[in-house]
Amino acid sequence: MNRFISNTIISISIIQCILILILSIYYFYLGIEWGMNERLMLLMLSDSAYALLIPSTIALLLRKQWGWWYTVIVYCKLFLAKITAVIAEMYMLYNNTIAEPFQISIFIFDVLLIFLFVAVICFFFISKVRSYFCVQMKKNVLLFFMIISALILYVMHVITMLLVIKLL
Repeated sequence: MNRFISNTIISISIIQCILILILSIYYFYLGIEWGMNERLMLLMLSDSAYALLIPSTIALLLRKQWGWWYTVIVYCKLFLAKITAVIAEMYMLYNNTIAEPFQISIFIFDVLLIFLFVAVICFFFISKVRSYFCVQMKKNVLLFFMIISALILYVMHVITMLLVIKLL
């Protein structure tokens, strides 16, 4: 079982690296195509939370206890952000206040991302995974701390985005 956990953590780390690489290439391409304009800056800022996966990858590979905490908080934040974005988009579509038409492929992708985030969070809450990282608190206490930490991180990200929008 320990080997399975180790291999799964390595796989998660590799997927995180691939995701960061893909996003970096995507924004580099958009920078060339669009130029560095306000729209691209806002798009990059909204997805900047994925950069938090870089330290997560390092900490997971080094099997650090803080890496467990950090990773779960980041995935909880990504989950909250994606849920909020999907709800906001559905609300705007319902009220016809969005300029873009509904695209089922984007909606399915967003739902799949939500399930991925939940799956990663659930994986890290498995008792053997928690003991692999020497996390010894009860699940309900951990969940409370994760939710509060993710909310704080999410609010900080939103405030940063609003400040940058005001400056642009």
